[in-house]
Amino acid sequence: MGSCDIPLGPGGTTTRLLARVIPEAACAAMGPWVLGAACAGADPAIFFPGSGRRDTEARQLCAQCPVWAECREYSLATGPHWGVWGGLDESERKSIARRRRRQRARARRGLTTRGAA
Repeated sequence: MGSCDIPLGPGGTTTRLLARVIPEAACAAMGPWVLGAACAGADPAIFFPGSGRRDTEARQLCAQCPVWAECREYSLATGPHWGVWGGLDESERKSIARRRRRQRARARRGLTTRGAA
C-alpha cells in the first residue's frame, strides 16, 4: 500500500497518509494549507471511526484547527465519501452539497435563495 508524504515545515517532519484513505493525487491537490493542519500529526483512525466509535476527538481537533475552513471546502469540492473533514461527517457534507446544488439551480433560473415569486 502506498503513502503520501506531506512535509510539515523545518526539520523535514512528515505525516504519512495511507493511499487508501487519501489518494496520491489528492495529496498534491490539497495545496499548501495542509501544512498548517492541526491533524497533521494525529492518528488518522480518529477521523474514520469504526462501528460504535464516535468522532468526538476528530471534531474537537478540527474545532481548533487554523485551516478548518480550507479543509472543509476541500472536502466539499473533492468529495471524500467517508470520515471527518473540516469538522463535517459524511451526512453533513452531503447535506451541504445538496443545499449548494439547489442554490446554484435557483441562481441559474434567476430565483432568489429563499422563495421566489
